[in-house]
Amino acid sequence: MNTEFPEDERNTEEVDFVKAVVQGLIDIEEGNTYTLEEVKRRLEIS
Repeated sequence: MNTEFPEDERNTEEVDFVKAVVQGLIDIEEGNTYTLEEVKRRLEIS
């Protein structure tokens, strides 16, 4: 399986990932957290 991406696409994905992680840490710091059960209910996942 070829998993190589053009350099700019890979960099964009890496930046998006880091932004998401940082936003998650900010949410935790601000107390914006949910239990797994709350998330499952909101997404209607069993």
